[in-house]
Amino acid sequence: MDLTAISEYENMNPTVFIVDDDEAVRSGTADLVEQMGLAVETFGSGEEFLKAYDSARPGCMVLDLQMPGMTGLELQKQLAASGAALPVIIITGHGYVAASVQAMKLGAVDFIEKPFRQHVLCEAITKAISRDRHLRHKSVLRANIRLRFDSLSLREREVMGLLIAGMADKQIAAKLEVSHRAIAFHRLHILEKMGVGSTVALARLMAAVD
Repeated sequence: MDLTAISEYENMNPTVFIVDDDEAVRSGTADLVEQMGLAVETFGSGEEFLKAYDSARPGCMVLDLQMPGMTGLELQKQLAASGAALPVIIITGHGYVAASVQAMKLGAVDFIEKPFRQHVLCEAITKAISRDRHLRHKSVLRANIRLRFDSLSLREREVMGLLIAGMADKQIAAKLEVSHRAIAFHRLHILEKMGVGSTVALARLMAAVD
């Protein structure tokens, strides 16, 4: 992923994916989402969703728990197993405690019983979109930092690790058995390539993606 692709990836608009076998619920929920000013796509089954979904697309899912064929929990498990980080809001007319616990353990943002008040779902969607945005921003940041890190030489990576550990140039020079001037030279190149102005800023940058 180059820097242009990273920028395009981060600026994609979110979509709310509604997966429910009840057509009336799908339609009503889609209308509500559109009133929020968000893009929406609806699916009548988990299988239908999996055929169409691209994990690169940002947003969240409003997922019915009880559906014929693949259940909501089974779909959620498949998404988790594939590494998809799409935030999920579980909705159901069957408030099973065990199912709720399973859904939350799998990372569900919320668990809402039907019939639900519109503002409750709106709040859950807003929270889910915010979570997705945060996770994707962090992913983009990691990719950006990885590109910069890959531009460092092996020696520069070694020096950077020691700088982040808090060692001074003289200490690093002694440890690596090179001149103080050589370490100062490496440090300047490291800061330039990593796009920061100081060792402190470098440490903060790396800590931000832990």
